[in-house]
Amino acid sequence: MTAALIVALAVGIVFAAAVVRGYSGFGFAMIGVAGISLTAPPD
Repeated sequence: MTAALIVALAVGIVFAAAVVRGYSGFGFAMIGVAGISLTAPPD
């Protein structure tokens, strides 16, 4: 994947995590870290 695609996916994941955080009051870090670790390759 290209760097731009990885950044776009990371932004989308952080946005989704923020929506969950706003709705339920917790879970931002859990969803953010898990989601970004699934998209970004370990360099």
